[in-house]
This record gives sequence, structure tokens and C-alpha cells, in this order.
Amino acid sequence: MKKITSIIALATFATAAFAQDTTNLKFVGVGKGRSDITINYDGNRANVFAGELKHLASGGVGSLKWLDGQTISTFCSEPAQYVSRQGTGYTQVDIPQLDPNAWKINGDAKRAAVNNLFRYGFNSVTGAGADSSRAAAFQIAVWKIGYDFDGSVDSLNLGTGRFRAGMKNGGSLDAQIQVNLNDLLNGATAVGPERKGVTRVIAFHSDCNQDQITAVPEPATLAAIGIGLAGIMRRRKKA
Repeated sequence: MKKITSIIALATFATAAFAQDTTNLKFVGVGKGRSDITINYDGNRANVFAGELKHLASGGVGSLKWLDGQTISTFCSEPAQYVSRQGTGYTQVDIPQLDPNAWKINGDAKRAAVNNLFRYGFNSVTGAGADSSRAAAFQIAVWKIGYDFDGSVDSLNLGTGRFRAGMKNGGSLDAQIQVNLNDLLNGATAVGPERKGVTRVIAFHSDCNQDQITAVPEPATLAAIGIGLAGIMRRRKKA
């Protein structure tokens, strides 16, 4: 009997160890951003929209189940693939597990920079009050970090490296985008430990569609919000 129990326990542990947090993401539109951007990466050239993408989450498993039915703001980590309007399965991964041709190289440095970037600037580039040029700069910062960041500020020079960006008319990034880009990259690479806060950065990987990165409130923050709402409801009932 003990042997059977041990086998069951081992099997349960193995299942838990290999379980993955997954969700389905369906592209439902764009938010703030600019569509007059040209990018070059690893010899490829493309005219793109750089900015906030919106995805509807459903069918979540594990820690992503609470996203079901929510439309989340994301920024793509690989320009070579496309989003899906039909919806596709995504797995939550660590930042270095995104496109291995880019993110795996100097992965620890890129993880820290992306976490800092999202905690520093994500709230300022999503939502109705966001600025289109800043949202475009945020997306360009994600791509530049993914392709070129090696832990040094010099590696984020937009005039060098595997990834470069400019305007469709052939010129350099306009002044509004460049000012925002400088600010966001400074926030991502500020000297000191990785920025902590109430934001949880999540990377989504798909084998057939464009990988995405988003930020959501930490569970503790959500719990605090829930407690606050419960208190308001109790006060209303008493009144």
C-alpha cells in the first residue's frame, strides 16, 4: 500500500513539475502607436505599426486563468511573425525563452531590462490617455533590448546593432519618438537592482504566432483591491 501511495505521489509531483501556465490570445485591435515606422532587423526590412496591441484572453490554465475574458495590452517581442485574429494558444515563459535567435543571448540582462522597462513605462503607454509617440517608442525599446542589449548602454544605440528603426520616409526617428525612447531606455537600464513594484511582467510564447509581453498587477495588489471593494460594499449595505 505504501508503495502504491508513493507512486501516486511521485506521479502527481511529476505532473505539477511539467504543468505549464497557458492561455489563448485573440488579437482584437491596436491601441496607441505609430504606423509610419520602418525597422531593420538581421537584414530584414519592414514598414510596421509600433505600439500597443490588444488581445482577448480565454481558456487560461494555472496562473493565467484569471485573465479569462479580459482584453490585455501587449507589446510584441519578435517582428518576424504575426498576430492571430482567430486566437491561438500561448505559454507563459521566462523572458530569455522568447525567440532564441534574440532573447536567449545575454538573457539575464535582457530580462532585467524588460522588467524595468515595463515597470517604468507600461502604464504611461496604455489606456486612453497614452501618447502615440511614446507608445511607439516603448515598442521600439522592446525590440532593441531583445536584439541588441548586452548589459551596456552602448548596445542600445539605435544606429548600430542587429535592430534599427527609422521613419518610412527614410529619415531618422522623429524628435517626439526619440525623446521618449531615450527616457524609456534610461528607465530600463538605470544603474541599480532590478526595479520592483506592483507590476508583474508576463511573456507569452507561441510556436506559430507573434510572441507578446504584458504587465499586470501583482496578486497582492489585486487582493488589496478586492478587500477595498468589499469594504465599500459593506459600508453601502450598512447605509
